[in-house]
Amino acid sequence: HSLIKQINFEDIHFKNSFNGYKAYGLSKLANILFTKELSLKLSGSNISVNCLHPGFVSTGIGSQNSYTLTNFAFLRALALKLARPFAKNSQQGASTSIFLCSSEEVNKVSGEYFVDCKIKNVSKTAESKENSRLMWEISENLTGIKI
Repeated sequence: HSLIKQINFEDIHFKNSFNGYKAYGLSKLANILFTKELSLKLSGSNISVNCLHPGFVSTGIGSQNSYTLTNFAFLRALALKLARPFAKNSQQGASTSIFLCSSEEVNKVSGEYFVDCKIKNVSKTAESKENSRLMWEISENLTGIKI
């Protein structure tokens, strides 16, 4: 999420200029913004919502891509293969999700971002109440669901 310093709400789907890394970063940022806004809407209820980053987990994501030298995709694939031994396994990657679902420590905590079972600070872009509100409106418009 920290890759995105500002959001182009006029081209949220990257129709004018697609960049895979920025799209990925925006998807992570959108999760945080949505969580923060949902937490505000649920305040006073007995429901808490949080989001998380599982860390670098060894998965098959990206393994089906055909890599060429175009846009350094081959070098990215090589870097990913070299980094895999340092990645978390699936059990380690799931630990924060399980913690948030089951720990009494966080049952009254809402609207936070967790990494390795701990609250972490988010970027200024992710802290923006205006960004949260706008992302919420976009979500409502795209889904047709109003809360």
